[in-house]
Amino acid sequence: MTTLLGQRKALIIIVKDSEVQILTWDKGVLNHNAVFSADEHSFDVFGRFLDSHSDFPVISVADVNAE
Repeated sequence: MTTLLGQRKALIIIVKDSEVQILTWDKGVLNHNAVFSADEHSFDVFGRFLDSHSDFPVISVADVNAE
């Protein structure tokens, strides 16, 4: 089975200045799942999404400008 950084499945969280993107790696397939903006409603939905994927290892990527 194909792995990503040694994981058979993973939750990939890409943190940007004004949003968070979520991708999942499962069974050798990379899927774009959601984009969450920086507001209170999105924060709640993001938390529920994480709860529903609590069995996935997390890979975190920060995409920030160093100014």
